[in-house]
Amino acid sequence: MKAKVAFAFSLLANGCLLWAGYRHDWWKETPVAGVEKTPASQPTAVAAPSPTPQPTAPAPAPLTWQAIEADDYPTYIANLRKIGCPEETIQ
Repeated sequence: MKAKVAFAFSLLANGCLLWAGYRHDWWKETPVAGVEKTPASQPTAVAAPSPTPQPTAPAPAPLTWQAIEADDYPTYIANLRKIGCPEETIQ
């Protein structure tokens, strides 16, 4: 008798899971931003490497608190504006 109850419960649980999967479209692929899907029948082109390496801009120096703070208030405010601090924050 217990086996029949367990079997019925298993069928009910699996049916609920199938219904939830159908309802929420879990089996469909979710698109990834910036990635295009190409059909398997079409070959994908691979970009050839550049013959000469392009120069890269040097990385900016890390922002430190010492670069922002100043002894006088107008310079401090100017430094905050220079780094892009919102005007509401400065106010």
